[in-house]
Amino acid sequence: MPRHKFSTVLTGLFLFAGLRGGMECAAAPPAPPAPAGAPVHACARLAGLVSPGEAARRLAGRPAGERRARLVALLSADAAGRAAPVTLRLRAAGARDVRLIWSAGVVCADAPRAAWDEIARQEGVVAVFDDPPREESELLDSAAGPNPAVPPEAPLVAMRVPEAWQRGYTGRGTVVALMDTGVDRNHPDLAGQIWVNPGEIAGNGLDDDGNGYADDVHGYDFADRDPDPSDSAGHGTNAAGLIVGDGSAGKQTGAAPGATLMVLRRGTTQATLWEASQYAIENGAHVLSQSVSWKWSFLPRPDYSTWRRQAETELAAGLIHTNSGGNTGEQLGTEPIPYNVAAPANCPPPWLAPEQVPAGGVSSVLGIGNVDARTHAIAPSSPYGPAEWTDIAARRDASYPWPMPPAHQDYPAWSGQPGLLKPDLVAPGENSTSTALGGGYTTFGGTSAATPRVAGILALLREAAPRATPAELARALLVSAQDLGPAGRDARHGAGMPQADAAIDAAGPPLFVAAQEVSDDGPPRGDGDGAGDAGEIVRLALTIENASVDALSGVDLVLRGGADAVVRDGYVRLASIAAQGAAVAEFTVEFPAGSCARAAELALEMRQGGRTRVEPLFVTIGTETRQALFADDAEQDRGWSVAGSATSGQWVRQAPVGTTKNGAPMNPASDASPAPGTLAWVTGNGPTTPDAADVDGGATTLTAPPRDARSFARVELRYARWFASNDAASEDRLLVEATGDGTAWRPIEEITAPAPAWRPRTIVLSDLLAPGARTALRVTVEDVGSDDTVEGGLDEVLLEGIAIACSEYAPPAGPTPDEVGATLRLAPAAGGHLLLTWDPPSAAGGVDPPRGYRVRRSASASGGFAEIGQPLAAEFTEVDGVTGPAPGAAAFYLVESLRP
Repeated sequence: MPRHKFSTVLTGLFLFAGLRGGMECAAAPPAPPAPAGAPVHACARLAGLVSPGEAARRLAGRPAGERRARLVALLSADAAGRAAPVTLRLRAAGARDVRLIWSAGVVCADAPRAAWDEIARQEGVVAVFDDPPREESELLDSAAGPNPAVPPEAPLVAMRVPEAWQRGYTGRGTVVALMDTGVDRNHPDLAGQIWVNPGEIAGNGLDDDGNGYADDVHGYDFADRDPDPSDSAGHGTNAAGLIVGDGSAGKQTGAAPGATLMVLRRGTTQATLWEASQYAIENGAHVLSQSVSWKWSFLPRPDYSTWRRQAETELAAGLIHTNSGGNTGEQLGTEPIPYNVAAPANCPPPWLAPEQVPAGGVSSVLGIGNVDARTHAIAPSSPYGPAEWTDIAARRDASYPWPMPPAHQDYPAWSGQPGLLKPDLVAPGENSTSTALGGGYTTFGGTSAATPRVAGILALLREAAPRATPAELARALLVSAQDLGPAGRDARHGAGMPQADAAIDAAGPPLFVAAQEVSDDGPPRGDGDGAGDAGEIVRLALTIENASVDALSGVDLVLRGGADAVVRDGYVRLASIAAQGAAVAEFTVEFPAGSCARAAELALEMRQGGRTRVEPLFVTIGTETRQALFADDAEQDRGWSVAGSATSGQWVRQAPVGTTKNGAPMNPASDASPAPGTLAWVTGNGPTTPDAADVDGGATTLTAPPRDARSFARVELRYARWFASNDAASEDRLLVEATGDGTAWRPIEEITAPAPAWRPRTIVLSDLLAPGARTALRVTVEDVGSDDTVEGGLDEVLLEGIAIACSEYAPPAGPTPDEVGATLRLAPAAGGHLLLTWDPPSAAGGVDPPRGYRVRRSASASGGFAEIGQPLAAEFTEVDGVTGPAPGAAAFYLVESLRP
């Protein structure tokens, strides 16, 4: 039975010396300074990190699941390496609760002020900022409306949600992460929609899935640091009802009753929200909903750049985030424009409307304002835009203490510049009704209520378009919204109020590329080896999937190429695709000479019923080949070395001897290999008494022999690891590192939460470092501080190099075939297109068949012909028909055959 949590939060603020400037601040007075040796909760912002956007570009074209996993590995390892000097100093200072939040690029802890002052001077640290707990009343963007009898279904009707339900969409398959005060999981309207972690076993005290959190079956409590995210105040239960409330107790409140709710109970520091967001990224959420915000008036001021990096990481991982804009519209004295929209609602959206000038960077966040649920009039407390991203200290307030990197100075609002259009949308907030803590219903309002409504509509939209990107989802909501204020976007209403049914249509047809296959023919178009090489003309077969519950007819597919892929036959019309079925469309693509071992980028335009969706495609030119550089199942000596300072428990290669302590596994009882394997690398591995041979008094390190990986385009590392510790302070650790040159070691993962089971891991090592002549792996298990029981294990190690084999293909020489002659025929084609056909040149007289054709078009018969296609067959579809300066304008076509 989940419990209801209640807690009191004491606010401690740290006032920076000399705080002054052009913006008045009437925040609560700061608490007395902490004693010099007293711990202060603060965070260090790390320098030199890989940007989430750059990481996403590196991984473009990979399937969504692989892309997210590799992004997590890349960014977390990059942050871990840069954080090492900070975490070492914090541990030496006796800091508590040291946490690397890689997604935000910060290290946070409770540590003495002197330690933080020293860390602020370290190379590789941008700034150190205090992160004191705030009062709940400061954070929450909720307001109780005066009329609890308002029918809860009215806002759903206004946003055309029932029409989406009638089309079969309820949010199925979408995981919404709710970052709030927790959720009453016993509420009848919510009980059936709570996320269940498939890799976790409830109540055994273990981190069964190895994600760093034990027993996190339904989410996690980042305030009390335990696996029970039950509600503490009712706010989270209120928000949950507007997302997934299914009406079991009598009132239909949720926009997406078929969605699944991941419950993340946040604390009252920025760090707990960033870590909760990171959990959502790592554990498969699709949509985030957050109804708290950090206001300009807070002291210390919000570190906007760190909030934005967190939002950029969410976007790179494929998440879209709805956030309350703050109930700050009536507080312009303390929350002035262009900082009236609070963080992170002031971060850029995933998609920029054409009227957004300048067009700077993007992130995951849709900032939400609120209107009255009865009248749809803007609520006085709804925030005012625009937002601004600039060098605040130089341009706005000299006392603003946090550096703003150049990439985050892209939306200035000074000297007549417009800033960033905010809020993005408004939704019914004031006078809403939702689920109540303990059962039943209650009144709910503010941007806190508006925000989860938009999250629920995003769940509907994502079910209708499950492969849509955050940018596509955001665009669909924004272009289809009901304009409530002055014509066009404005600083109170944004684009207007979402319309679920219209947004589903605006997202484009529910068509997605489920698979792709390249094949080549024999001469004269290719070498016939089954792979696409430079110089070849290949067939690209795309499996098109219909995610809709309805059959789709009249599907037009238009493939467009790029520098490394010339589309020869780029149009296919599919008569129909069955509901949730698939069809295969074949296109012809030519890979130019010199394009070996590249990922050619194309784009497939899918049209149906007046809707259009474009999906990028990436096709590898060549064939991937794999070579095992180092493989070890521990059954034989493969040349590992052992070193370290531990007084006992050094690594050994033996058959593991299982141990337990207080009922929990410590040393593994078997290896990770399938039978007949029996051996693994384990620490100590003495008698069955758990403390007799575990790691004590320092660290033990196991290092693999180096391998030359320089000739491979990609290097992957696989291993199974084990880590057990009974250290309540989470100081003990298992650290996995890798190197390319044998000298510079990069952290791969650091485990401090007990994970006493064999955990298989796959890392694309080349995402993290340059594979070199001395590429190797090492694993350290360390007993830090008090004498705890600490054990580690390693097995099933595979270092694998992936190369791309590609040979240039040269078409055979031959005579030029006959011209097609005056046989060109034109006829209308389905979909409003024009079909051109002609007779192929004669093969008489030993003339080789054509390798293909070139189709050119001009507005004049006398010249100016421009190429519009290179088909293989003796036909070509002019997509969208003939275009000209006026209706009925003439077009002239010229078709030539190409040499073999």
